[in-house]
Amino acid sequence: AGVVEQESGVTFPEEVEKRQLVATGVRKKYGAVKVYAVALYLAKDSKLWGKAPDAERLQKEAHRGAALRLVITSGLVTQAKLAAALKESVQPRLEALGCKDVDGVMEMFMEVFDEAPPLKKFAVITFTLVKDGVQVAFDKRPPVIVHSPELARALLATYVDAKAVSPAFRDAILRALA
Repeated sequence: AGVVEQESGVTFPEEVEKRQLVATGVRKKYGAVKVYAVALYLAKDSKLWGKAPDAERLQKEAHRGAALRLVITSGLVTQAKLAAALKESVQPRLEALGCKDVDGVMEMFMEVFDEAPPLKKFAVITFTLVKDGVQVAFDKRPPVIVHSPELARALLATYVDAKAVSPAFRDAILRALA
């Protein structure tokens, strides 16, 4: 069983590695092109459940142990395009967090995409936010860790802050935790 993201039709498991599904959404580009479906997972024992956190509290408390699962829904998506889009969203947030080595962190993050298998429609990318950074896994391949706690916060902020890349997804997350 799973939860179907309505716009894309992608089914997300209700649980991934002992984390519970919070909400699903879709990332669109150029107005209508659905680039990927996305889901946020939180640890079942997270203190955020039922607390109606605002986006700021969510960013502060969920960046350790949360996971973002992306499912590519467009055949037009390549590693280069996805990496460029993530860089465009994440880099200014890293700078805003006061990260001391923005270029170095972004370079490490981009290398993960360079070394990944070619993206196909329905490929799954999982970003698990861990204590010392972001663990990135493509489909069933072993995960790679990018060591930067700020990257974990910046990546989460991309989806939940005031300028979230998918405001409907952010709002669904906040509603689900209320």
